[in-house]
Amino acid sequence: MKVLVIGGGPGGYVAALRAAQLGAEVTLVEKKAIGGTCLNVGCIPTKVLLHTTELYQTILQGKNIGLKTASINIDWLALQQRREQVVQRLVTGVGFLLKKAHCQVLTGVARLTGTNKVTVTADNGKVSNLTFDRIIIASGSEPVHLPLPGLDLPEVIYSDAALQLEEIPESMLIIGGGVIGVELASVYQALGTRCIVVEMLPQILPNLDEELAVGIRTHLTALGTEIYTSAQVLNCKSATNGVTVQVKTQQGELQFTVNKVLAAVGRRPATSDLGLKEAGVQLDKAKIKVNEYLETSVPGIYAIGDAIGGIMLAHVASAEGIVAAENALGAR
Repeated sequence: MKVLVIGGGPGGYVAALRAAQLGAEVTLVEKKAIGGTCLNVGCIPTKVLLHTTELYQTILQGKNIGLKTASINIDWLALQQRREQVVQRLVTGVGFLLKKAHCQVLTGVARLTGTNKVTVTADNGKVSNLTFDRIIIASGSEPVHLPLPGLDLPEVIYSDAALQLEEIPESMLIIGGGVIGVELASVYQALGTRCIVVEMLPQILPNLDEELAVGIRTHLTALGTEIYTSAQVLNCKSATNGVTVQVKTQQGELQFTVNKVLAAVGRRPATSDLGLKEAGVQLDKAKIKVNEYLETSVPGIYAIGDAIGGIMLAHVASAEGIVAAENALGAR
C-alpha cells in the first residue's frame, strides 16, 4: 500500500516511520526542513538558548552559593552556532531514520488534487503528479498574524526570527504572554535585554494553573521583566531607534519605544494551501475535522497534530502519527 505523509515534523515523520514498519511504501513531502517547527524553530533551538542563559544567570548569582568568578560574558555568535549545530544534528538523525526505513523524502509543496491524488511542486518549479492509497496530513501550524497597525514594520518579528537575531537587542516588547512569549522573555531578559510582556488576559500562561503562572511571573519580574496583563497593544509606529508601541493597560495608555517587537500571540493550523476544500476535506475554520480514528471526511485521508487543532505539542502529534498510520493500514 502506498502512503503519502504531508509534513515532516514530529507528527509526520513518526507517522511515516510507523507506516513503513507496517509494510507500506511511504513517501514524505516536506516544504522546508525535516523536523518541522519543533526541531528547527521551536522547542529544540529555544531550549538550547534557555540552557545557556540559565547557566549564565546561575553563575552571575554564584556568590550566593559560594562561587566567585572574575568575569563572564555571553558569546552570542558562539551560542547561535551551537543552536544551529544542535538543530542540524537532530534533523540529520531524523533523516537517517527515514532513510533506514526506506521512506522516500521529497522537498516541495504538496497539494491535494483529488481524494488520492497530489501534486508536489519543488523549489525549482517542477511539478510532480502522484497517486496514493492513503494520505496522512501533518502540515503543522504557523504563527498568528494580528491585524494591528504597524505589525508589518521590519522591527516586528515572530518566534522563528527571534531565535536567530544577529545581535542581542537592548529592548524588546513581546505581544503575548503564552508559552512562546514567556520562554523568549526568559531568554532575552537573562541576556540583558529590557523585556516588556503584554498579555490580553488577566494572567500570563493562561493555560497553566494560576499558582504556576504566578511563580513564573515572580521569577521574570525579579529578573527585570515588565509584565502587563489585561492589556492590549493598539498599534506600532516607526521610531528613530526602533518602534514605538501604544499599549492600553489598566493604568491607562502607555507608550514604549523598543528595538524589537515580538508577536507571540499563538499559532494556528497551516492548512490554507493544501487543496483541502477541493478534495472535499471538511474544515472547522482552519482546523481539519477528523473522527475518532483521525480520519477526515474523505475516506483514506487522515490528519494529525497541529493541523487538527487541540493541544499543539510535539509529543501529541507524534502519538497521533502512530494512531493515524495504524488506522490507515488497517491495524485498528
